[in-house]
Amino acid sequence: MGRVRKGKQKPGGAVGSFKAERTPVPSLLPALGVVLGRGGGAMGHMLLPFRLGLGGPIGSGHQFFPWIHIGDLAGILTHALEANHVHGVLNGVAPSSATNAEFAQTLGAALGRRAFIPLPSAVVQAVFG
Repeated sequence: MGRVRKGKQKPGGAVGSFKAERTPVPSLLPALGVVLGRGGGAMGHMLLPFRLGLGGPIGSGHQFFPWIHIGDLAGILTHALEANHVHGVLNGVAPSSATNAEFAQTLGAALGRRAFIPLPSAVVQAVFG
């Protein structure tokens, strides 16, 4: 992978012609789950409905909910930037997976609230497309 640079002749100067030069550019593509942490991000948006007892799964809740803690994500990205051998796709998700319903139940339990009111799929489609 690299960037191709081409030179061109400018009027009035003997610049000559340059061949395409391939410069290696390391690339990294983090494949991230929902980033969770105290005081912000996705968790900040989820807490109020759950604290009010209005939280629950999205739609059927059967879809998987890949997530990662912001501290773990920071560690992954720091390592990738500091290590010369890291390139390509990095999976930035927790090692164990949960469904959206399982996540909603766990979050509700942590807040001492029931999490049984599902957010209808039609509402999600209308808001997010």
